[in-house]
Amino acid sequence: MMTNIQTHYIEQAMPYTGDALTNHWIYKNFGILGNAVAAFCGPCDVSIASMVDLEDVLNDDEIYSKEMLHFIVEIFGIGLQEGVLVQRLFSSILQHKLKSARLAPLQCLFMQG
Repeated sequence: MMTNIQTHYIEQAMPYTGDALTNHWIYKNFGILGNAVAAFCGPCDVSIASMVDLEDVLNDDEIYSKEMLHFIVEIFGIGLQEGVLVQRLFSSILQHKLKSARLAPLQCLFMQG
């Protein structure tokens, strides 16, 4: 069963290097224990050595951006299928909100390639 999700926006710009994909990153860095979403803006540059997705590694993919809005989501007590569902729902809701608010041109909301 999923409980309420706490949210935290980090005001200062932070680079994303892939190191945030560890257990309890939000708790370790911001003291928020349990289900939570942390958001921040900053550059993104994930080296092959720091990539978690083996398909990205095997394809020698690049994960890079000069500026990006990042979300780190920690939800405990759910399985992989539920996690994927939460990820897709979160992305869909966020895309809808951005389009409705007209904060970004439509083409910016879709990954190229």
